[in-house]
Amino acid sequence: MLRRLSGYESFAPLLLRVGIGLTFFLAGLGKVLGGTDGVAGFFGSLGIPLPGLMGPLIAYLELIGGLALIIGLLTRVFSLLFVANMLVAIALVSGPAMFGAESPVSGFTETRTEVLLLLSSLALALLGPGALAVDSALLGERSDVRSLPERSRTLG
Repeated sequence: MLRRLSGYESFAPLLLRVGIGLTFFLAGLGKVLGGTDGVAGFFGSLGIPLPGLMGPLIAYLELIGGLALIIGLLTRVFSLLFVANMLVAIALVSGPAMFGAESPVSGFTETRTEVLLLLSSLALALLGPGALAVDSALLGERSDVRSLPERSRTLG
């Protein structure tokens, strides 16, 4: 029964793209609709350089990049930008909160979303957009979800 699931491997990048894309799109939408001045102020309080530039940049990256992931446009580019975004978020916001928590469990609660988005974005950058993506239709870029040993057998 579980072997049948391997026939649906090509949907894995689509599921990742939609999940990550929706998460970033809605986060970006909240930042844009709430006013990017608030984001810039928060960034300034964290000591991020050029907060007046970086706040709107990140808000629109999340909004536009999230939408781009959902449709599969420039998937690897936006995935890597989101990896960088989450590394900064962990280093400056959720990481310090994690280490200041009462216990390891409550500490992880402070950073689990960022860790999940970081790792999922990295996985998507490695996998590629999948067949059901604008990237595949326009650029011919697809995922190769076969395992490394299987790929090496076909290459050599």
